[in-house]
Amino acid sequence: MRYDISNLVDRMEEKSNQFKRGQIFVGPQKLRVYFINNLNKIYAAKTHLIKHLPQIAGEAHFADLRSAILETLEDVEKQLARMDIIYTCWRQIAKKVISAACPG
Repeated sequence: MRYDISNLVDRMEEKSNQFKRGQIFVGPQKLRVYFINNLNKIYAAKTHLIKHLPQIAGEAHFADLRSAILETLEDVEKQLARMDIIYTCWRQIAKKVISAACPG
């Protein structure tokens, strides 16, 4: 599956240029910063879960509970893998923007 964030960024910039009266205009740069900051917080929380869920599963007395915790661990690991893809795409977009802004 291919993730194309550049198209999403272009659409976000188009929408941000459509300023309507009575609405707060933040601009695409502030939205990018907000998005990345919150993505970083989510990534940190999920990393914390991956570190501690195996220990919690080991201390669970009921097999069903242990199974549910381990299933959650697998889901969180998959989510982190998808977030890594987002970070990779975001870095590629940033490189393109920087190289377009600073030729040579």
